[in-house]
Amino acid sequence: MTQYTEQFRTWRESFSILAEALPLLMSKHPAAAEWTLLLEYPIPRRQKRIDAVILAGTVILVLEFKVGAKRFARSDMWQAEDYALDLRDFHEASRGRPIVPILVATEAPAPSEGRSWDSTFQVHHANQKTLPHTVLRVALQAARAEASPIDAAEWEASSYRPTPTIVEAVQHLFAGNTVRNLSHAYADNLTATVDALAAESRAAQAQSLRTICFVTGVPGAGKTLAGLAAVHEPSVSGGTEGHAAFMSGNGPLVRVLREAIVRNQLRRGVRRGELERKSELLIQNVHEFIEEYGVKNRSSYPHEHVIVFDEAQRAWHADKVGSRHKDVQQSEPAMVLESMARVPHWCVVIALVGGGQEIHSGEAGLEEWGRALKASPVPWRVVVSPEVLSGGTAVAQHFLFDAEPPPHLQVVSVPSMHLSVSVRSPRAQRIAEWVNAVLTLDEERARRAIQEISGFRMALTRDLSVARAWLKDSCRGDRRPGLLASSGSLRHRAYGLELTPGFLDAFPVENWFLDGASDVRSSHCLEVAMTEFKCQGLELDYVGLCWGDDLTVQESRLAWDMRTFKGNGWRRVNRETAQQYLLNKYRVLLTRAREGLVVWVPPGSADDPTREPGRLDRTAAFLERCGVPLLERSLAGQQA
Repeated sequence: MTQYTEQFRTWRESFSILAEALPLLMSKHPAAAEWTLLLEYPIPRRQKRIDAVILAGTVILVLEFKVGAKRFARSDMWQAEDYALDLRDFHEASRGRPIVPILVATEAPAPSEGRSWDSTFQVHHANQKTLPHTVLRVALQAARAEASPIDAAEWEASSYRPTPTIVEAVQHLFAGNTVRNLSHAYADNLTATVDALAAESRAAQAQSLRTICFVTGVPGAGKTLAGLAAVHEPSVSGGTEGHAAFMSGNGPLVRVLREAIVRNQLRRGVRRGELERKSELLIQNVHEFIEEYGVKNRSSYPHEHVIVFDEAQRAWHADKVGSRHKDVQQSEPAMVLESMARVPHWCVVIALVGGGQEIHSGEAGLEEWGRALKASPVPWRVVVSPEVLSGGTAVAQHFLFDAEPPPHLQVVSVPSMHLSVSVRSPRAQRIAEWVNAVLTLDEERARRAIQEISGFRMALTRDLSVARAWLKDSCRGDRRPGLLASSGSLRHRAYGLELTPGFLDAFPVENWFLDGASDVRSSHCLEVAMTEFKCQGLELDYVGLCWGDDLTVQESRLAWDMRTFKGNGWRRVNRETAQQYLLNKYRVLLTRAREGLVVWVPPGSADDPTREPGRLDRTAAFLERCGVPLLERSLAGQQA
């Protein structure tokens, strides 16, 4: 039987069931004759359709049919719940309305009461016979007497604008769209900032200025996208191709975004070679740019008038640069300013600044930019987010200047240089608070935080195969799962996960992040785990975090045991900066998911001193006390 024939059979039987159920429903509740039934309601960009939506007065019922199903499977329950969450988060006319998902397993025995993963939605169960009763019961229970009935025509015509991933947003921008055409969250957040950057660029061009702008944002505010949108804005670059470029020291991010742009444009019939050339001009590796104009050709100048430096606080200090180039005694911020000062007539440097996720040694921090500006012989107009002057939380309490800046710097504080609204997936809005509590070993705060998380699935397991099954059940349609692990988790090799740099550096990260489930290199296959160095700045819908032996809870429960694997054994991490890098690694890994997270803590082995079960048992118990449900227990309530 072909997929088309099977789908047609499912539709026919679903319609037949509804045709029987609706007259029974109206006989019991005549007001139901005023309700509206929508069949095959499309979910934009998800390549999915809801089998049936019933607009029941003030209530929205989401029906997912599983024709012939004899049980209420976990994956089917999550599919129904996902549809309800998508309507809640992204559909204009559904906001604030009661939304009730119903899973119809037509051949299942008399259903028990449905369950919800996190009390956001109760997924109700029905079979072919109980469907009319279930629909009427839940519709009456959820009805709000004070609310006005849903207007079916307005509801169906209402806009549906999901929050895109960074990859989707980049493809959208470079396909000729603007930031205003993105989801409401992105557009509201970024328009003012991009407009302010464009105004500064026009002023620099008109008045022959050297300008540097410091842009900050709350976690998940979309600083990277702001920089990419600025590069794409014609008024920023002066309307000339190649006059503006986005630069990042994050090699995997650069590779993934370049390839995403190329693939999106290939569908329009453009040759790959031409597309690759353009994408390499627009998105560059900042270290290569600095080496070209700060080391090799110090008398020449870049052809770009505008450059965007992503995660500018992670630029290298002079010692790190000197370790690569023995004859250079400057930091990367100093070399960027010196190189751009040579550009004829005018230039703009846009520095995107964050904090709290530094994972590399040699990162100079925000203060190095202040020192480089003070030491520069060139007058600079310095346009700043108020955060960099006040040492705000968005820059982890760091300051651009440690004293009054010298008179050759014109410092202007502009509020729109700060992105104040998180544009993470609505389900992941509160996850950072939980992560911070976990990494500070604050169990009580973690439990409180997890209770505030709505629609974001979380689970804990000691079995990697169970984690993989959870991820596969979660990812329907275009949802992307993937395994992540700390680069220090080298003993995961015993479980079949290779994390050595040599292996991962040779692995095609573009395929891992962009390819579909049919490609064995894709994250969908759950065979290769990426580290913090490969995933920082990128996202997955569902993450399987493979917790390592490098960060385990001490017996006292008061501190982390931080270790690094050398030779054939573990060594303690003693330096404070190295300890902070290790915590930041896990902060990065724990915040890559948009919709759900399962943490696998391996069981260890009593026969292997490098995989001590006691350490891992303590860590798993700690995470469970932090509110993460143990999957083996939760499974019993999720299966029929």
